[in-house]
Amino acid sequence: MTYKHNKVLPVSGRDIPTAPPFAETEIFLREVGLNSERTERTYRAGLRAFADWLQQSGHEAYNLEMPWPLSPAPLQTADVLHFRSWLLANKSQTTARTYLAAVISYLHFLDGIDLAPPAVQLGKLLQQRKRRRIEQNQAATVVDKDDARQA
Repeated sequence: MTYKHNKVLPVSGRDIPTAPPFAETEIFLREVGLNSERTERTYRAGLRAFADWLQQSGHEAYNLEMPWPLSPAPLQTADVLHFRSWLLANKSQTTARTYLAAVISYLHFLDGIDLAPPAVQLGKLLQQRKRRRIEQNQAATVVDKDDARQA
């Protein structure tokens, strides 16, 4: 099977650094990749996109000159939510959902090893994700009913 490998970062267009995007990324990816190499590859892409977006977006704690791995310590809940908005505006819905899952899973991993950023509220992120999923499911139900009526 042949895979398409991007050689540049999705936001800034810079070459992909050889270092991982964040501290502890390699351990996290090894863990999520135990059952699926594809998940590992996709989550790596999601974390790279998040790091690139943070550096490109003018976040006060990150800039384009900072080498990877970046420290996750300055992250805030709002950063993840703004990244989600950027994803929804610039990527497919599936990519947005998967990349957001990568970021939230990484933050959960950090929480599990007592390295979670203090300003990130995982509960709030999960609520936002669930609410979005419910809204999508309700929209799908309406479309399905419309199709059924026309049949």
